Amino acid sequence: MNRDNLKSFMDDFYSISNKMNQIRNKPVKFKGNITVNSLDLFFQDVVGKNKEVKMYEIGAILGLTKGAVSQMAVKLEKKGLIKKTKSKDNARGIYLELTAEGQRIDKEQQKKLSGFGEV
Repeated sequence: MNRDNLKSFMDDFYSISNKMNQIRNKPVKFKGNITVNSLDLFFQDVVGKNKEVKMYEIGAILGLTKGAVSQMAVKLEKKGLIKKTKSKDNARGIYLELTAEGQRIDKEQQKKLSGFGEV
């Protein structure tokens, strides 16, 4: 790859990366005055699809650090979308699950996505 092609490739790469960040951080509003971003929705989707998912498992699935998972869990818990449950087997283990409101948002999001890509 010559210098001009490499520069063009890098410009395109940064442009796509920037656009992905904009999309990830774009607010999504739901009934009940709840606003989340797409990363929150991915997080919530993982929790909804995995019964009693552990926080470290979410990090592995989404490629997030323990700190990022913890921050997101706190944020979504404050919004009433997920709840933390201590493990009965391991005092340090914490499971996450969707609240009733979190399930409602998850279903609403799945409904929106089910028609995505249809012509």
